[in-house]
Amino acid sequence: MLIIILSAVALLIIISSIIGVSAYKQQAAQHVAATNTALTGTAHTQATGTVVAQASATALAKANPYSPTMQTLVSTTLTGSQDITDWDNNTTCMYKQGYVISTTNGQLVSCNYNKNVGADYTAEMDVNINNDNAEGGMILRETADTIEILYIDKGLVALQVFDSVKTQNILLKNASAPIAVNVDALVAVVVNHGVMTVFVNHEQALTIDDNRADIGQTYPFALLATSINNKGASTATYKNVRLWTV
Repeated sequence: MLIIILSAVALLIIISSIIGVSAYKQQAAQHVAATNTALTGTAHTQATGTVVAQASATALAKANPYSPTMQTLVSTTLTGSQDITDWDNNTTCMYKQGYVISTTNGQLVSCNYNKNVGADYTAEMDVNINNDNAEGGMILRETADTIEILYIDKGLVALQVFDSVKTQNILLKNASAPIAVNVDALVAVVVNHGVMTVFVNHEQALTIDDNRADIGQTYPFALLATSINNKGASTATYKNVRLWTV
């Protein structure tokens, strides 16, 4: 009889141990599942946050900070030598650590962008002029008899129209600007019919509202180099051009 009782007790102990181990395994499995769920949720949240942040950064990079109505980024160019295919490429217009336009005698040299921009747009770029007499700039719009130019000089920006019929230069407006020799300046211009606004390093330098500036566009957008009073050799270097339209 005693042997039977002891056997029964031993059996109960074994069964209890089995139940305890099973309960422990179940709790452990539940804990692992909960941990995995939490980790999955965290990973999903982090991944979603990363995607949103990347999308926001991309949108910000494409946004036009100068005009609320011209938000279509149509080109990012002159970021490297691979972009020279979009531009004139010759002895006076070449890429070497930037798009370098050079004049040996001070006469104006222009280099065309070989894609259509249209008459109204925003252009932004890094500009560097190499001496006190050097002038950089942009041929903003050009027709058969009129050329519209933004000149970028040391300490100055100027908007000018040249009438080839009357052989007359018309200064629309100029203004002081933080342009220094051999220092990159971020220059942008908004061209919208007769309204034009120039920015240097994100600060507005000048603006005009003049119907003489509303000339339309027949020829390509272009960059230039020249010298004040056409005296001496000069270069202007351009990088990181961005162009927006409506």
